[in-house]
Amino acid sequence: MVKSWLCGHDNEVEAKTCLMCRKRKVKPETISENWVKDQVKDILEERHIWYFMPMAGRFGKKGLPDFICCANGKFLAIETKANGNKVKDAQAGIHQKIRNAGGRVCVTDEHGLASLKITLSQL
Repeated sequence: MVKSWLCGHDNEVEAKTCLMCRKRKVKPETISENWVKDQVKDILEERHIWYFMPMAGRFGKKGLPDFICCANGKFLAIETKANGNKVKDAQAGIHQKIRNAGGRVCVTDEHGLASLKITLSQL
């Protein structure tokens, strides 16, 4: 059975009871990485977590995470992906450097937003 709604619901009735699906009526085929970033911003702001989004592109350092956060005195980097995209080699290298320095790295996509909330609650 194909799941058509954001959180994997079978039908619109189930989706209407889901906060994520109600908040943004988006079907998977229209999800972009920017949509995932907007969701992460909302989650961070709801929890009053400080974050910074490094500049991407030719003016930024290659491989930096999409979000640099500090929650309860702990360093967290968040990388967002969408539609099955994977972490690139440059990103994986930066993630390892952050982990080696004692920071945490979370990679999330449209299906991992609930896991991100759990991770944030454990910081």
